[in-house]
Amino acid sequence: MLAISGYAIFTLSITSLALKLKYPPKDCLSDTGFLAANYKGTEEYKIQEMKEDAIEEFGQAEDHKSRDLKENHPGYLQCYCDFLKKNKNKD
Repeated sequence: MLAISGYAIFTLSITSLALKLKYPPKDCLSDTGFLAANYKGTEEYKIQEMKEDAIEEFGQAEDHKSRDLKENHPGYLQCYCDFLKKNKNKD
């Protein structure tokens, strides 16, 4: 029984770590976060660049998934979605 418990904990820990590495947490919206470090210029320009990068990341992830390759998520899509959510009611 103890061995089964240990195996379950080990398996779940490995799965959790794999997901954490696949989707690393991002500090997207702070003044020194991901978006501030990667985008310069006017607000309209930054928004357009974020959108293009998010679409490209999504396309690459879908392509990798269809070819059974390891997916990589640098965070553009996540941060763009966070940005849209934060600014949803400002319009």
